[in-house]
Amino acid sequence: MTKHVKYVVIKDFKDLKDSDKIYTEGDIYPRSESKKPTKRRLSELLGESNKQGRPVIKEVPLTKDEIEELEEEQELEDQE
Repeated sequence: MTKHVKYVVIKDFKDLKDSDKIYTEGDIYPRSESKKPTKRRLSELLGESNKQGRPVIKEVPLTKDEIEELEEEQELEDQE
């Protein structure tokens, strides 16, 4: 089962592992053009193992509409 969460920036930061992309508070992480972050990278940004020494993103549950949209996209991909 997929974990239905998104990540929201809670502290401005420059993503040194994504072409120095600057994220500001309230942005969704990662940007749509970026590759899916690794579990290790998410752990760094959710915790204190980053250059700022504090969490810079947080997990936010997806809304029902967002989950339905993801499921529809997955169904279309499965049909291809």
